[in-house]
Amino acid sequence: MQEPVLGRRINLLLENILSPFFGLSNGEKQKLKFLLTVLIGGIKLTYPSLKLDTSALPDLQRDEFFFLKPLQLVTSEDSRYRCLSFVGKGGNGATFKVVCEKGKYEGIEFALKVFYRVSDLERRRRFLREAGMLASLSHPSIIRLFDRGVYKTRRNSYPFMIVEFIPSSIRDLLSMSGGALAPLRAIRCGLQILNALNYIHTLASPIVHRDIKPENILVANDFVKLADFGLFREILSESTDRVVGPTTGPAMPVRYRTPDLIQAAIDGTPPTTASDIYQVGLVLYEMCTGWNPQKQVLPKDILSPIEISPLRISWTKGDEIVQLISEMLSPEPSMRPTASECISRLMEIYLFLQKSHVDLFNTTA
Repeated sequence: MQEPVLGRRINLLLENILSPFFGLSNGEKQKLKFLLTVLIGGIKLTYPSLKLDTSALPDLQRDEFFFLKPLQLVTSEDSRYRCLSFVGKGGNGATFKVVCEKGKYEGIEFALKVFYRVSDLERRRRFLREAGMLASLSHPSIIRLFDRGVYKTRRNSYPFMIVEFIPSSIRDLLSMSGGALAPLRAIRCGLQILNALNYIHTLASPIVHRDIKPENILVANDFVKLADFGLFREILSESTDRVVGPTTGPAMPVRYRTPDLIQAAIDGTPPTTASDIYQVGLVLYEMCTGWNPQKQVLPKDILSPIEISPLRISWTKGDEIVQLISEMLSPEPSMRPTASECISRLMEIYLFLQKSHVDLFNTTA
């Protein structure tokens, strides 16, 4: 039997035929791709002599399979949860919608985020640190952790955390709107993100998120929640460059790079809270216009210099927002405004638009 390029063919089938024909959303494509990945993995384990090219799919290892069947039970020290559905899968973990069957929050639905890369000790440490850090935070615009534990099988132990279930993100809003958000809504979301940053940036040991992008900003009605702190750094002392947290590899989102994160990947210079401001500047502009001004690069070029396209927002007060975003995107971290300064300036614009009932997109904010 000739070597079938099955992995790539499934990817092509998904992207070029199934997705356009059925109008699959990004979330639906992710779920289908995960199920196909499990199928391919099962074939590889059942027929180890069969050579399959799965380079287009996630890495598959015998010890890193994890999937919960509907109504499968997961228990923590004090509570029991039943799996309702699969939500999505990332590089380190899988997320499931669950309902608390017994315990303090009986009857309430949550998101169960489980770490499955058990063979990678550094990633496991990062996941556990994220859970511990979330447990210590309390802010209305930061995802809340309610419980955590370890799911044990005959082969492995998988740490998990129970957090708020919020199915939509800023990315979903942008996709549904076909581009930009309504002005008032874009600014409202921006204010909440910045307020969450102001909270973590002004802790006794400030936290740098490092992974702010539309996919990691969850939205329920008009309430925004900053999530996915897997790449965070905690600054131990303002007077030193010491940081704790993950340090290996160019840990940054390829479409939301910052000069600080690139420098950190090149020579280890720790990024400061100003790096988060840069990423929020990109996200804020994308919410206002529908597109990311950072010229995109391939993952192999992630450490190349950043180029920003000219900024322009056409609606009322657009020039003031562009001026603020331009400062947030300054190549020099010390020239960027703090989260608190951004909030003050953006709040003035928000109140002006609110009082004037301005909405040039003719949509409801």
